[in-house]
Amino acid sequence: MQRRDSSWPVYEVQTIRISTQPFPEYTRGMSKQAILAFFHDLDNLAKQEGFIAGIGPALMSEKDDLAQAQVLAEILGLTNNLHGSVVVAATMASTGRPCARPLT
Repeated sequence: MQRRDSSWPVYEVQTIRISTQPFPEYTRGMSKQAILAFFHDLDNLAKQEGFIAGIGPALMSEKDDLAQAQVLAEILGLTNNLHGSVVVAATMASTGRPCARPLT
């Protein structure tokens, strides 16, 4: 491998993070067992190559299947190098008001 021009600055990083689109988009049609196996393999690859993978949110809107949040919980419970999230606040289409408000 050829080294790049030494006039460029070199920066040391502490972690490498790779983020994907929301995982339900690329696991659609897969069985739950296949999904868990896929993320098990991704977790092993992340450990081997030294990166952290963000697999995107399980839920993006109130229309999304709530079962995806449970699948995310199982994925995160079985892995160490993967991160995910759930969007918990949105705008209700019928009223235009936020679904979640801070308590005062």
